[in-house]
Amino acid sequence: MLALLKGWAFNIVAVVILAVLVDIILPSNSFKKYTGFVFGLILIIVMLQPVLQILGRSEELIRSVISNAAAMENEAVKNQAEIFGGMQDDQIMEIYKKNMESSIAVAINSAFDLTDTSVSITFRQRNDGFDPSGIDRLDIETSLRSASKGVKPVIINIGGSVQNRDALSEEHMKESIRNLMSEIYGIETDRIFIKFN
Repeated sequence: MLALLKGWAFNIVAVVILAVLVDIILPSNSFKKYTGFVFGLILIIVMLQPVLQILGRSEELIRSVISNAAAMENEAVKNQAEIFGGMQDDQIMEIYKKNMESSIAVAINSAFDLTDTSVSITFRQRNDGFDPSGIDRLDIETSLRSASKGVKPVIINIGGSVQNRDALSEEHMKESIRNLMSEIYGIETDRIFIKFN
């Protein structure tokens, strides 16, 4: 009888020590409450084991607790995966958007001899998030390279009317940029907004 009591006490202490070690090792998140619950159930089983052995139901209870604990942990993992999956989708979208904005800015700078180009993209929304294949709006803010250096173009007019060359040049460039972006990304030209500084 004394050996049975020592074995029972040893099992209780072993479960408590294991629970404390697992609690220390796990980072502080929602898994701690699930592991605490599972170890609590195991501790209750260990404490009730002598009574259950007398009644002959210990194996049945152990199987039931283990299967329920496994199902509960599986559900917890699914919930965490959904939470992290949503966060991961948002991060992927943000990285994709930033990379696309950067590549468009570099392409516009080099193709049209512009500088300080910044691009902002708005994607079409779907029920399950953004649509990376569909740009809803494209905002471009840029500067003429010559304007950034402080050198203005010289206009020599021989027998014609004088027009504002900067305005014509900007409008022509805006139209060229719109056409290029429309051609490459399949966005309507009226959804491309360009501002020169």
